[in-house]
Amino acid sequence: MRSRTCSTGPSARSPVSVASQLGWINVAAPGRGEGAHSELATVLGYVGAIVVPEACRRITVGHGSVSPDGTVSDQPVRAALVDVMTALVAHA
Repeated sequence: MRSRTCSTGPSARSPVSVASQLGWINVAAPGRGEGAHSELATVLGYVGAIVVPEACRRITVGHGSVSPDGTVSDQPVRAALVDVMTALVAHA
């Protein structure tokens, strides 16, 4: 991990740690969160993050996909999550 300084004004500085490579998963219903993705990509660009496009996915996780203990029990969702992690590892 490397540390960078992020400037939000002429004298405002704060250290920001950025992982070498990253992605994001949107688990919201289709059509939700698109604006957040755009803003996230902008901010990550400011701090010099390396975004792995294959690790940026929409994986809709419905209420029925989660077991009472909080684990994801839906096999297609689990497989999609593995695909994201595989993409990150492949770019490491």
